[in-house]
Amino acid sequence: MKKINLVIAILCCFCLIGCSNYTDTGNKNYLENNVIVENSVGIEEEEDTIGYSVDEDKVVNTIGNSYSNLGFQCDFNGDSLEKLYTGRVTAQGDEIYFYEAGNIYSMDVYGNKKSICSSTNASSLNVIGDTLYYLENDTIYSVKIDGSSRMKLIEGVSVPFLICDGNIYYVTSINISATALEYQICKYSINDNVLLNVLSIGETMPTLVKFDSERNSIIFYYQDDNISDPQNTHYSYHCYTMINEDFDGNILSQRQFVSPKSTMKYKVFIACADDYLYVLQYCFEGYYKDMYLIIEGIDPEQFGTNAYIQTSYYDTPINCHNNDLILAGSTQISYITEEAIQDTSSMISDILIVEESEYICEVYVVNDYVYYTISDDYNDANLYRIKVDSTDWKDV
Repeated sequence: MKKINLVIAILCCFCLIGCSNYTDTGNKNYLENNVIVENSVGIEEEEDTIGYSVDEDKVVNTIGNSYSNLGFQCDFNGDSLEKLYTGRVTAQGDEIYFYEAGNIYSMDVYGNKKSICSSTNASSLNVIGDTLYYLENDTIYSVKIDGSSRMKLIEGVSVPFLICDGNIYYVTSINISATALEYQICKYSINDNVLLNVLSIGETMPTLVKFDSERNSIIFYYQDDNISDPQNTHYSYHCYTMINEDFDGNILSQRQFVSPKSTMKYKVFIACADDYLYVLQYCFEGYYKDMYLIIEGIDPEQFGTNAYIQTSYYDTPINCHNNDLILAGSTQISYITEEAIQDTSSMISDILIVEESEYICEVYVVNDYVYYTISDDYNDANLYRIKVDSTDWKDV
């Protein structure tokens, strides 16, 4: 596939002024909430850091995948809601685990690839030690990274799940009437193979954002279309709510933020950075397209803002590198720094890659690399990677 030279593109907002350039991060070996391990023998974890522990010369995850890779995606087509696949790339140390065209693979630092097991539509990949966990057809499975001991663990899982500190956090639902469901956030112990806690949410499906280990609570998000217009105009609004709640039902913090409600078809993409939650609402009808980007701090003291963006390029998933935002367009991937995002009047993006006449349908971030797929079929997509400084492109 022919690649073209890098170009600088402007992501349009209300107006475009100024410029913010991306700076090479050097040799940083980044995976969300992980520390840098140059020589794992005898290296201790940094204070207030979670992500993996060091066992002799092995790196063992305590978080199964980055929260941004597990971000939620859904496609609202008329009255239907179609969940799109996510979380199909993760890592443990220098080893990469990914789904591609019917198989789950591992790949070492030298690019040697081997198949772990077959799967029709694996997503939400999480790796902890010698075990890989993934979602297939609303069921969580586990399999050893050598391909042995595949087991069915949990059925009826509604959205991508998280693994942190030996527990699986997932969303399920129960029938409360002939036409209504009640959604629940569940906490499941991997070591004890037992359900520990259930938090009832209500009739609106939540999306897990991250686990707050300091307060033993889960941060989740949901959308409510049935609200009145806060500005008393003729527009209707989507209401997005982010809640930090423990499993005793105590709400530790709660915030609501809104975006214009579209009568068109629309998609919603969610990605959790180190400090921010990004919600991208993409609306489309024929040749008309627009986007609404919401930025909320995970910490209530952090800034929250939103920006209306009018463009036809960015209609596929978003992801994060540290606090920077990665936008995957139909044929290109753009990188926007945290500083540029905070200045909503000037969001200048660096173009990492442009694919000629190809459709980019997924994007993930592991260890300073952006992994992406090209295909109109999520289950038969080719995987590629490029470094965040726009070097080292590779067909995985």
